Amino acid sequence: MRSVCRVVAFVPDDLPGSRLLGRHRATCLTCQAADARRRVLLRELAELRDELLVTPAAVHLRVMARLGSQEGAGTPSRRIARLFRGAIAAGAIGAAAVLGGLARRRARAAG
Repeated sequence: MRSVCRVVAFVPDDLPGSRLLGRHRATCLTCQAADARRRVLLRELAELRDELLVTPAAVHLRVMARLGSQEGAGTPSRRIARLFRGAIAAGAIGAAAVLGGLARRRARAAG
């Protein structure tokens, strides 16, 4: 992947100067393939919009137990580190739920 392709992937279409990047995207097969993959992913995520996936209660309890007591949490950097770990755990749970939903939809469609 070329450097221009990496820039094109992160620049929104509505930014000034994006017309030049749009011309690159129109002629670059790598960028066109990346756009196609992105559209497929967005379409699959849109299908999951109304899907409700409930995480097991044990996951919530384990996350909260790892965070520990929040009273007197110590220095601000420690508090930030704990919040960051909690956000990562929540993100991992969310990603697992989305991937599980995608797998279930594909299994239903195939079977």
